[in-house]
Amino acid sequence: MKELKSEKINEIWKITLAQLEIKIDSPAYFRTWFSGTQLKKIEDGKAIIAVPNSYAINWIKRKDNQVVKETVSYVSGMDLDPEYIYEEKNEYDYSSEKKSKKEQPNPVLIDTISNKTSTSVNLSRSGLNSKYTFKNFIVGSNNRLAHAAALAIADNPGNSYNPFFVHGPTGVGKTHLMEAIGLGVLEKYPNKKVLYTSSEEFLNEMVAAIRSNNGSNFRNKYRRLDLLIIDDIQFISKWVETQNELFHTFNTLYQDNKQIIFASDRPPEKINNLEERLKSRFRGGMVADIGAPDFEHRLAIIRQKASQMHLELTDVIENYLASVFVDNI
Repeated sequence: MKELKSEKINEIWKITLAQLEIKIDSPAYFRTWFSGTQLKKIEDGKAIIAVPNSYAINWIKRKDNQVVKETVSYVSGMDLDPEYIYEEKNEYDYSSEKKSKKEQPNPVLIDTISNKTSTSVNLSRSGLNSKYTFKNFIVGSNNRLAHAAALAIADNPGNSYNPFFVHGPTGVGKTHLMEAIGLGVLEKYPNKKVLYTSSEEFLNEMVAAIRSNNGSNFRNKYRRLDLLIIDDIQFISKWVETQNELFHTFNTLYQDNKQIIFASDRPPEKINNLEERLKSRFRGGMVADIGAPDFEHRLAIIRQKASQMHLELTDVIENYLASVFVDNI
């Protein structure tokens, strides 16, 4: 197996820890036993995990080894057995990163009816498409890391990976994944303000606001959100004033611990004419790549779409379609 780069190893462990915290469902327990842990390397079917004290090693082996195995295997896309080693000081501490963020109180759920009403109202204003859910998002080797990070964000927006920057070619599911995050946030936090838009729409609204002398309304709309999702962010590099407006919007939301998500057809460093200060902010959280789906993944997508359309396709036709539509499906 090709050796993974340290950046990829760190990504896998960050997402694994986020998933473990959700599964364990006890912040105090999680901090006690997993604070300071680090995935050092993956080799020979083993995940070598550094733990800062020997007592914690013994505890995790006895109490949490199975959930660690299942989670790191899922996130990495490999069947891995955890192996724990003692290391006094580790480079990455997920819990300390989380503690540096502002605490977000959970919303008080008044009653089922009011929550459903609130969710419905906020969904209608969000720009989200209700069909793009996690439930019908097909996970494959090309999007496993991005999907795991997205689940963590939907569960705890503003804290897990902020900003979240997902990039990849057209037709690989970036929009679906981002909108699934938005829907997931509204499902769990019905009163949160969520907006999905495109960089072009952001520009058009800004220009209209300037022409009508309504700049304050435009800023209030975007800077009072709990979750801002902007698609095709690469196009924003064409306009200096738009970049400046986005920069200040980003800073306001980030300082208030609000979640920010961007999608692009390329990573931040490859967006031409994008200001360095924006590149730096885009890279400041989680940058996830979604590549083209492999044959099995394309086949699964085709079968799902056929089912949604109530079509019965033969194996021959399914295989043919999966072999023809390679990049954009």
